[in-house]
Amino acid sequence: MKVVLAEKPSVAKSIAEVIGARERKNGYFEGNGYQVTWAFGHLVMLSSPEEVLGRKIENEDLPFLPDDIPLKIKKDKEGTSKKQYEIIKKLFNESSEVICATDAGREGELIFRLIYEHAKCKKPFKRLWISSVNSDVIKNGFNNLLDGRDKDGLYLGGKLRQKADWYLGFNSSIAMTKNNGFLLRIGRVKTPTLFLVVKRFLENKGFKPQKFFVPKVSVISEKGDVVATYQEKFFNQEEASHLLNIMSNNNRIDLREIEKKETSSTPPALFNLAELQKKCNKDFGYTADETLTYLQVLYESGFVTYPRTDSRFLNEEMKEEVFKLIEDIGVFFNIQDLTVPLLLHKSTKPFNNEKVTDHHAIIPTGNMPILAQLDDKKKNVYLTILSATLQSFGSKELKNVTTYTFFIDGIQIPFLAKGSVVINKGYTIFKDLFLEKTKSKVTDEDIESEESDKQLPELEKGNYNYKNAALTESQTSAPPLLNDASLITLMETCGKDIQDEELKEVLKGKGIGTSATRGGIIKELVDGEYIERKGKTLLPTKLGFEVIKSLNGQKILSAELTGEWESAITDIENGKGNAAEFQENIKSFAYEITQQIKSSPKLGYNPNETSHVCPQCKKGKLMQNKFYYHCEDDHNCKYKLYKNFRGQNITEKRLSDLLTKGISLSAKCKTQDNKSYTIDLIFNKETNQIETQQKNTNSGFGKKKFNKK
Repeated sequence: MKVVLAEKPSVAKSIAEVIGARERKNGYFEGNGYQVTWAFGHLVMLSSPEEVLGRKIENEDLPFLPDDIPLKIKKDKEGTSKKQYEIIKKLFNESSEVICATDAGREGELIFRLIYEHAKCKKPFKRLWISSVNSDVIKNGFNNLLDGRDKDGLYLGGKLRQKADWYLGFNSSIAMTKNNGFLLRIGRVKTPTLFLVVKRFLENKGFKPQKFFVPKVSVISEKGDVVATYQEKFFNQEEASHLLNIMSNNNRIDLREIEKKETSSTPPALFNLAELQKKCNKDFGYTADETLTYLQVLYESGFVTYPRTDSRFLNEEMKEEVFKLIEDIGVFFNIQDLTVPLLLHKSTKPFNNEKVTDHHAIIPTGNMPILAQLDDKKKNVYLTILSATLQSFGSKELKNVTTYTFFIDGIQIPFLAKGSVVINKGYTIFKDLFLEKTKSKVTDEDIESEESDKQLPELEKGNYNYKNAALTESQTSAPPLLNDASLITLMETCGKDIQDEELKEVLKGKGIGTSATRGGIIKELVDGEYIERKGKTLLPTKLGFEVIKSLNGQKILSAELTGEWESAITDIENGKGNAAEFQENIKSFAYEITQQIKSSPKLGYNPNETSHVCPQCKKGKLMQNKFYYHCEDDHNCKYKLYKNFRGQNITEKRLSDLLTKGISLSAKCKTQDNKSYTIDLIFNKETNQIETQQKNTNSGFGKKKFNKK
């Protein structure tokens, strides 16, 4: 019996249906000589330092850098992961052959290999390498299985990255936590990403805008007036006014040059994950992690190809398949009048084997959804991909651009007027075909673009009168605060701040993190309260500022670190590097960083401190964690006040009311059978616990003590 391991249950179901394993068993499907089972993502992982040591880790244990880190099974409350692992282990060891069908990338390879290794399986294994879960793709994949050992380099690279993150992440995080007395998480990718947010915030807030002035005139002609703009900015208003005085003494302007040329804009490349995340953030406000979540559902439903890709091109062998897809899209969405020209032209620009890495760009599959059955968010993501795919195969947009160059006597720098006429919309016909164009903040560039898109009247060289000579006042703009889209761009292109040319090359398309992880890293920073969202904008919190301040000047903040590691890991994946040497270098770096953190001063801010004294001992500070408020003197006082009171979260504001006023109004509580009711809360100074106080009610709730969670 051949055993197939997929990364998730939904993918296992799709595979099982195609290969004929349709009988549902406990934790797997069976049939036609196959058993198809599944993991729950990273089912097997590295043990924590405490699990390796067998006890709580102390400050003197750091840095803790064992050569071998034991594997463990992911824990969950229900024990589902352990049960599924035991099923996989049994199937593996009783099989004739194992087929790895986890996601075709570094993380997917690591997920399979760690399970295979932990189960001590010695059976031969093959590799299913596919970019979508469509039935035809799955069939073709099973007809062309790879030898499992072909991906040994990918596995080794993934394992070394995992170890590197363990050595640095655990040691630096535990050191920071021990040094400050509250939980702090530091990481190879997370910390430099936080640094980017803090750096941009400081650049934005520290920016001093400068006013500048630009003269404009309205040129008068029988065929229509033309607005001409002076081609230099004045940062000194007196100088600008002086030019205006010269202009006021002369109402004639000379049109000396007329330039007419045809310009074109080429179709955009297809989406990789990062570009799709940026587009969805800009158009719909989706976070990077949200876009990946919706995309993953579309992928597992068979509507789009593999999402975690860095490539924006397709394999050349896909031409026939992709042009058939475009034909099907035309029929399915009743837009044959638009897709037939694409099939006649058959652009080959989106196909380039040299620019495809593990996976090609994200495109729709031939399995097209009924749009009414998708919720709005998934529909928006799907239609964005669909639109981009058709655009990439479209023709160039052609415009006739006219530029008039005017001069005024006594003024050397010219005034210019630009306008254009669209000759052929080309690929742009697909831009807003499926989705309404979103409204966003209008920028100076948008205004200039709108002005240049206007058609100019036909003028001939010669002298004209002008009127309305005036100064337009504007000011320089601060570097904009970051959002998901712009932060992902910085994470991708962090190499621009690096001087080493080799590292710049390594960071092309990689930068900080990977396409698969960048959205998750941003989410972790938000969840950990290192950064916060204000609308679409990402801002550092006070905690985030303090962390970066404490690590000031350390190499962990630099993108250079990621470049060095990516370079070494890529070499090892390609059979060029030395894995043992890489591991020792990482351990040395983790040792250095951990020692620096251990000797660094405490942060000037503790997010777990409240502004109150413990109401019980009236000496220690009142602290908090995720579940309750407590006295900082846990050894002697042992005071606790749970944050969840009958379904109402006791926020710091509500706590402040209770401790200072003795009452907090209009709490939204719930009965034991989950019915909501509103009630006032009071603080009992004898028990130092919360009680209820209800007025004019028949709900049956009276004044009661609350002594447990």
